[in-house]
Amino acid sequence: MGKRVLLVGVAYRPPNSGSFLTNVTYAGTNMTLLTAKTNGDANCINYIYYQFAPASGSNQVHIGANAAAGIIAGSISFTNVGQSTAAAFGTSATNDTITAGVLTN
Repeated sequence: MGKRVLLVGVAYRPPNSGSFLTNVTYAGTNMTLLTAKTNGDANCINYIYYQFAPASGSNQVHIGANAAAGIIAGSISFTNVGQSTAAAFGTSATNDTITAGVLTN
């Protein structure tokens, strides 16, 4: 199993404007923040984290925050993914539609 990547998406509903995620880990290893976007009225922050070559097997994702709040999260892993940059993963838009791109190698 070479060239793997793990993505974790988190929707966080902060109880106040000073609340945020403090870290996301997989198998005890910190994941890297790819992007964080707040919706228009700031009642939800959406994060995407990634980790290249994550630990094999069944492991836990831990999500830490500086205040108790509603969190919804999901994860997915892919194999045969280029390991040189994470920039190919992220895209965003501020209106109703988005055009996404995929980098293959």
